[in-house]
Amino acid sequence: MHALSFRVALVGLLNLVSGCAPAPPDANAPVVDGDGDGATAGDDCDDANPASYPGAVEVCDGFDNDCDGSLADDEAADWDGDGLLGCDDCNDLDDDLLVVSTYYRDADSDGYGDPSVETYACDRPGGYVPNADDCDDADPFAYPLQTWCADSDGDGYGDPAACVQQCERPGAAWVNDATDCDDADPTELPDQTWYLDGDGDGNGGDAGAVRSCERPGEGYVSVGGDCADSVDAVFPNQDWAPDADADGFGDAALAEVSCGVPEGAAGTWVQEITDCDDTRAWVYPGAEEWCDLVDSDCDGALRADELDDDADGYGVCNGDPDDADPTVFPLITTWVGVATNVAEADLLGWEECFVDTYGSSATSLADLQAACSKNNVMLACRRTGSGVLTAAAHAPRFDVFYDLGPGKSLFRDANGVSFYYGTSSSMGFAEAGTGVSRLSCDNASTAADKRLCWHTSGGALSTGWRCGATVSLYTSSWERVVYHAD
Repeated sequence: MHALSFRVALVGLLNLVSGCAPAPPDANAPVVDGDGDGATAGDDCDDANPASYPGAVEVCDGFDNDCDGSLADDEAADWDGDGLLGCDDCNDLDDDLLVVSTYYRDADSDGYGDPSVETYACDRPGGYVPNADDCDDADPFAYPLQTWCADSDGDGYGDPAACVQQCERPGAAWVNDATDCDDADPTELPDQTWYLDGDGDGNGGDAGAVRSCERPGEGYVSVGGDCADSVDAVFPNQDWAPDADADGFGDAALAEVSCGVPEGAAGTWVQEITDCDDTRAWVYPGAEEWCDLVDSDCDGALRADELDDDADGYGVCNGDPDDADPTVFPLITTWVGVATNVAEADLLGWEECFVDTYGSSATSLADLQAACSKNNVMLACRRTGSGVLTAAAHAPRFDVFYDLGPGKSLFRDANGVSFYYGTSSSMGFAEAGTGVSRLSCDNASTAADKRLCWHTSGGALSTGWRCGATVSLYTSSWERVVYHAD
C-alpha cells in the first residue's frame, strides 16, 4: 500500500473510532445568487451570467441559457469560420454573407420606411425598405424633399405660386401638384373640357366643346350632355315619370332618369314625380284636401275632420253630427266626382234653388247665384219631369261659381270634378282628369256621360247645350237644375 493511501485510510479509521462524522449543511448560511438572475449558485449553471438559469429562453449568444447542458446546432458552431455563430450568420457556409440587416415598414409604398416599425433579416421582407426616412407612412405623398402646393379650391391641383418643400403635408388643403391655373375655381384645372351653356341651366351642349385649363369665356361650364340646350328646364340626369291623370305630377314608381322625356315614352311625362295617386287628377302634392277619405294633398295624412271615427260612412266634414255614434248620420248626401242616374229622393239635405229648360234663355247668372246662396252647390240635368238626375256634381259654392273667363280649356278642380264658369261662354263640369274642350260649350267625348254644359252670354244663361252624352239640346224636354245645401 502506498504511504499516502495508508494515511488517508488511517484518518478515516480514527474518525470512526472517535465517533466523528462530516458536518451537516448550515441552514443559516447565506444564499448565493452571484448574477442576480433569481437562481442560486447551486442551481445556476453559470452564476456569473444573468442570461443563464434554469428555464431561461435560449438566445444566440454561445451560452447554455436554459441550463439544459446543450446548445442548439446553429449556436454551437461557426462552420464558415467568419467569426459569427450560425444563428447570427445569414449563411454559415459562406464567409462572405455575414450581417443580418435592419429593415423598416413601408406601409404607403412610397419607398421610405417608418422608423418606428423595424425588423431584422438577411433578405429584405416584402413591404419593408432599408431606410427609415418616412415622416408619415400612411401618406404615400409624404416623403423627404416632397413639394407641396396649396389647393384652395379642393380640385386636387395645386397653386404653383404657393408651394413649400418638406416631408410632411402642411395641411389637408395641400397637394403634391403645381399645375392649377386658377386655384379659386374648382372647375378650372388642367385639360378641363368646357361646354357652352346656351340656356343657363348649368349644363352645356356637347357640340363645340373646348379643352383648356382656363374657362374659355362667359357661358362655358364644365358639365356637358345637355340634350336641349335652349330649354333651361331640361338637362341630363333628370327624373321623368308618366303623368296618367294629367295633374302635373308623375308616378315615382315608373320614373326614369334621362335628359328630356325618355326615348320611346308614350303619353305625358313630367319632371315632378311625387304623385301619390296617378289615377286621380285632384290628388297631388299641395292639392286641396277634400272630404273624401282620400289623401288629396299627398302628405300622408287625412284632415282630422275627414276621418270617420264611428265607421258609419260619414265624417264631421261631410255632415256627421255625431262622429262617435254610428247610429247618427249626416243630413246631406255627398259623393266625390260626377254621379250619374241619381234619384232625387236620395238627395238628403239638398234644396232645389233653380230650374229651367235647355230651351230657355235670359236667366241672369247674378239672380241664379243669389237664389243658390248656401255653402254647397250642385249642378245637375234631367229629362223634364223625371225624378232621376242624368248627371250631377257638387262642390263648395266658391268653386262652382269661380269665374274662369272664356278660356277654352280652363277649369277648377274641386271634389273630384273639373268645374268651369264664365259669364259669356259656358258653365258646367266634367270628371276630373278627363279634360275640358269648350267651343263654346264642352264637346269632349271622353267620359261623355259625366259631362254637363250650359251656354252663357252677356251674364245670363242662354239655350243649350249638353246633359251627359246627349248634346245639342235646345229643347224644353230637358231641364237644367241647381241645388244648394249647408
